[in-house]
Amino acid sequence: MRLRYITAFLSITVSLILAASAASRQMPHYDVNGHCEAVVNFGGNRSAVLFNGCMDMEQSAYDQLKIAWAGLPQAVREHCDQVATFGGAGSYSLLAGCVDMELQALEKSSQRQFQYRSTSAAGLEAETLPAADVAIDTMKRRRRESRQEQEGS
Repeated sequence: MRLRYITAFLSITVSLILAASAASRQMPHYDVNGHCEAVVNFGGNRSAVLFNGCMDMEQSAYDQLKIAWAGLPQAVREHCDQVATFGGAGSYSLLAGCVDMELQALEKSSQRQFQYRSTSAAGLEAETLPAADVAIDTMKRRRRESRQEQEGS
C-alpha cells in the first residue's frame, strides 16, 4: 500500500518537473497591444504612426525569437523575460535586445582572460596618473634636498 503512494507521489513530482521545464521553454506571451498603446499614449497625444511602428517592431522581434527561444540558455530566458516585463505589459523588442546582449556577453566572457601588462602596454601614461606624477616629483625633490644638505655640510 505504501509503495503505491510513493510511486504515485514520484510520478506526480516527475510530471510537474517536466511540465515546468517545458513551460520555461515556451515563448512568453506579452500584451503587445497594451505595451504599444502605453508607448504611443505617452505624453498625451496618440500617434497611429508610432502604434503601427511599435506593432511592426514587436512582431518582427517575436518572429525572430520564436525560432531560437527553446535553444537559449535557461538563465538568459528567465533574466531577459524579467527585463522585458519590467514595469509593464512586456515587450518582445526589449526581450530580443536583452537576449542579444546576454549572448554576446556570454561569448566574450568565455574568451576573456586576465592579462598582466606593463604600464605602457596597458595604455597608462604618466599624464593619466596624476598621483604617480606627484609621488615622482616628491621623490625627486627629496633627493635634491638631501644632496644639497650633504653638500652644504
